[in-house]
Parts: sequence; C-alpha cells; structure tokens
Amino acid sequence: MTTTMDPPRRRELGDIAAKAAAVPGELYRAYQSRGRPPSPAGERILLEFERTYPNAFFVQVGSNDGEQCDPLRAAILRQPWHGIMIEPVPYVFARLQQNYGRFSDRITLEPVAIGDSDGELPFYHLAPVPDHEAVGLPQWYDGIGSFRREHVLKHVEHIPDIADRIVRTDLPTLTFESLCARHGVGRIDLVHIDAEGSDFDVVKAIDYAAHRPRLVIYEHYHLSADDQGRCREFLHAHGYETWEYGMDTWCLLRTHLGPDDRKFVDLWDAVRREERVGASNSLRRALVERPALQRTARKAWRRLKRLAEGDQRFAVELWLEAALPQLTPIEWKMLSQNFDDTRALPTGASEALAVDHPRLAELRGAYAATGLPVIVPSVWNQERIDAQLDLAHFRGENAYVWHYREWPRVMQLKYFAYSEYVRARDPRGLVEQLGEDGQFGCWTFDFPGRTRVSRDLLDSVNELAFLDRHLHVLDRSHLRVLDIGAGYGRMAHRMSGAAPGLDDYCCVDAIPESTFLCEYYTQFRGCAPPARVVPLHELDGALEPGAFDLAVNIHSFSECTYDSIGWWMDRVAALRIPDLFIVPNDRDEVLSFERDGSRHDARPLIEAAGYELVESEPVISDPAVRDLMKVTDHFLLFHRAV
Repeated sequence: MTTTMDPPRRRELGDIAAKAAAVPGELYRAYQSRGRPPSPAGERILLEFERTYPNAFFVQVGSNDGEQCDPLRAAILRQPWHGIMIEPVPYVFARLQQNYGRFSDRITLEPVAIGDSDGELPFYHLAPVPDHEAVGLPQWYDGIGSFRREHVLKHVEHIPDIADRIVRTDLPTLTFESLCARHGVGRIDLVHIDAEGSDFDVVKAIDYAAHRPRLVIYEHYHLSADDQGRCREFLHAHGYETWEYGMDTWCLLRTHLGPDDRKFVDLWDAVRREERVGASNSLRRALVERPALQRTARKAWRRLKRLAEGDQRFAVELWLEAALPQLTPIEWKMLSQNFDDTRALPTGASEALAVDHPRLAELRGAYAATGLPVIVPSVWNQERIDAQLDLAHFRGENAYVWHYREWPRVMQLKYFAYSEYVRARDPRGLVEQLGEDGQFGCWTFDFPGRTRVSRDLLDSVNELAFLDRHLHVLDRSHLRVLDIGAGYGRMAHRMSGAAPGLDDYCCVDAIPESTFLCEYYTQFRGCAPPARVVPLHELDGALEPGAFDLAVNIHSFSECTYDSIGWWMDRVAALRIPDLFIVPNDRDEVLSFERDGSRHDARPLIEAAGYELVESEPVISDPAVRDLMKVTDHFLLFHRAV
C-alpha cells in the first residue's frame, strides 16, 4: 500500500523549502569546503542590477554547472534574462545542461573554452568524482580548469594528489568576439568571468566599443599581482570604475548610464563607502561583552582562518557577526565537528573500536591476501579511510554517511520535511517502532510531538517501505537477505527490527574496516542472529546457491570499479538470488567509479547476470522534498529472469 501526502501537507513542505532557501547555509558550506562564499556587498549590487535591468543580456565565462558558487543564478531564474553560459569541462557542462536546458529559449549553453584564437587547444581539468565531500575534496574541485597545467597544480595544498587527477582534453576554442558573432550578440549588459587564472585574457578579448557592458565582474584571485594591476589599468582606460571585493573585481561603466540607472549607481556608491568604513573590527564588535561566545569563537575562528583565503577574511567576520549571537552550543558542534559527542560512547567501545585492534589488523591482512578484484580501491582508498573514518564515531559524518550538514537551522528544516515525507509513506509506523538513540556520534533531530530521527533511521525506513510495497518483505516468513557492501550494518540492524520473519541477514563487504565495524555493531544492537557478518576471505564456504531471497546493494556499487561490480554480480548469479535491490548514487544509473575517476555503465553486467529491471522509483518521489534535500537517487529493483 502506498500512502501519499494530502495537499495541505504538500503545501506545508513547500513552505519549509522556501524558508530553508532563505537561510544562509551556502555561506558556511562554502567555507567548510574552502569554496567561495557569496559576497554580501556583491549580492546587494546584483540584486539592484537585476531590478534595474529585468531584461538584461549577459555572457558568463566559466559557468561551472550554473548552480555551484554562481552569483547570477538567482537573477537568471527570477528574471527573463537572456544570455550565454560557457563551460568547457565536459562532465560539468553535462550538469549545466541538466540545470539550464529547460531555458533553451533564452539561455544558450556553449561547451567551449574562450581563447585567443578559434580552433582547438589542450585543456587541463580534474577527473570527475561522485561526491566531493565524501572523498574529502573541496567543493570547488570540479571548477579547476585551465589551458595551463601548472595553474591546476597550484591547488596541491588543498588536493595533495592533484597531479594524479589531472585530465587533458582537447577542446574547441573561440575568441570572445567569435562567440558573439556566432550568436549575433550586440549590446551586453553584464559580463561575468571566472576563468581560473585566464580572466585577464578574457577581459582583454572583449570589444568594449561594440558591446559596452554596464557591469563586468571577474575573478582576480588567481592573477599575479602584476596582472591584477594591469587588468585594472586596462579597464580604467576603457572608462570603468573598479572595486575589489573578496576574490572578485567589480567594474562599472558609469559614463554610459542614464537617469533610469540612478538607483543602481547610488547603491554602488553607498556600498563602496560602507565597505571602506566598516571593514575593521566587525568581529570584535560581535564578541564584546559575550565571554562565553568569545571562548567558543576562539576555536571556531582558528578553523575558519584556515579555511578562509586571503581577503575573504572580512566576509568571514561579517558572517560571524551575524551568526554568533544566534547559535546554540549544539549548533556550533554541527558547524565545527563531524560527529555529535553529546552522548557518551558505550562502555568498552573505545577499546573495541581502536584503530590498532588485532581483529582489524587480521581482516586487513586477510583481505589483501585474497588478490580479488573487489579489493582494488577507487573511492575507498586507504588515504580516504584514514582521513575520514573515526572508528569510534562511525555513525557521524564520514565515509559511510553524509548527514546533509550545513547551517543548523537549515538542517532542522530539511530533516523535518524528510521525516514527514517518510512518515507519510510508512503505514507500519516504522519510524516510531525502530527509533533512534544517537549512539556512536550520529546526528539526530527532535521535533515536538515526534520521534527523534536521523538520516540512518529515515533512509532505512524509506528503503524498507519500498521493499515492502514491491516484495512484501516485512510479512514474509523465513526471509533471507544478502547485503553486498553492508557498511557498518545499518540495514542489518533496521531490517532485523522491522521484519519478524527474517531468518538470515548476511553482511558482506570488501572493505576490512566495514566488516570490523559491522561485526561490532550487529553484536552491540543484539541483532546477530538473524544478522551475521561473513568476511570476504570466507565467502566460499559460507554462501550457498538458493540460500537467499533478496540481495541488496545500497550506494556501494557506485563506489566500486567495473571489475568489482562484475565480480559481485557473478556471485549473485551463482547464488541464484531471485531479487536484487540497488540504490545508486547517480540518479537511475548504475555507474562504476574507476581509479582514474572515469565512470562506466554497469547495467550490462547486471543484465548479463540474468537480471532485468522491474521497478524504478525516485528515493524521494515528492518533487518539493526532493528539491529541498537535493536527493535525485532512485530505487532500482531487478528480478532474475533466467
């Protein structure tokens, strides 16, 4: 049975989404991942520019996906702006098409690089990854691209293995004027340039007499000091006033503005005066007579200073000035650490989950000795595991679970919307039945009159509800499940509590740390049996054909190589398991993740093993909640056809 939301509930969740959008979560997330924060002053200028020129024509060089760190996005979506968005990196351009393809009547997308001649040149960028945060990479990872390989290598401080990630692609190039001629562009109102160190080259390539852009914004951050000065002088010579703020230089052509532009010009002048007067001591003012906040802020400020770069410091101070008076201690934790340590670890957990535990060393040695293709790491390399996985707090933010962490009140709104969505599709009341205690660093959320929730709980109930709708797993007797890539045993714990007829829940994984944690967690939760954990090197004697009704793979295949997926599918086929449940990380595609960052369609491996797709359903079917959570994954159910 499927339970749907009634219209009032849908409207309520739509309101929640709107409120969340108004909270400055992106600002902190940008600092957390060393990304670019939005400029408070720049946002005011762009908002007034949008009001003054609701039908503006723009050209954006270096659009990325049109969503990440894009200051023009809100105006493009709100107003009937026309323009050209340029992004040379192929896989990033594919995301740009997904985000803006529906606006093809007014937005032209160009997969080219702007150069000093028309033709083709080698372009250097980084290989794609499925989730930047999950593998410990900065949010701006896929925004690095240049004609100069040495420019890409400059980011080695933040990406130590960057040399191994660089990809060369021969890209078509156009001059700025060839691009304009191709599309019949005359007057341009706004030019935005984010060209990763080539910004001065693009600035010089514009015919200012022909286009007379009112506003030019370019990123000066990656330019040398000499080029920064020469670029400003070049624009001054063409009649522009320039103003540096954060990583960008803003340029206004005042001489070509008329009486209708007066309000915009007044704001430009006012903002520049405010920034000159207010750029000192804002952090000190925020902390005056707040000793408790001062103590808390010292730790947070040290972290923020490491994350902030150069003249972004003032933007950090502005953010702290607004945030400090409002944040509670638990909210500071959400912003500054990866797990919730409010609840003490169970007795003996620190010793049992020590990184030098003999059992973990035994598993590591045994797995390495197998020589199987499934132990060849791509996403799950040892460097990532060591950097991201705190064994004792394995249910916090780490390689296993992304908690949608950002501005705490945005998180609260998101989890409320998600929990209400899951409850509406949970006729058995599993959210309340299974519960959440927050053990092992798990971030949890309490709402008046409702059960405490976590991502672990909500994802599990959502998955169980899908399986019950299509396979009636919760009413079946003698149910037997094989979990491939079981992680720390999340689904083993949840299904054991939800399915009284569960006879066997077998957890297998190619990562020794996962097996180690799963052994501990299933014992700790008292769900072993029916749960059991079989180490990789013991599979041959523990799994028999015909012994399972269902195989599940939740977010694991998307982090495996093609050969690894093939190996697992050979095992599933040999075991003659009737049904296969897969949740990929890539919408409704099952894509491998290779060591060089490339992705390959693994559906042929599934079909070759004798399985055909019988159900495909969005993990979150309600579009309002899906957009709020930014979860586009699908539940995929396959049935053995041979």
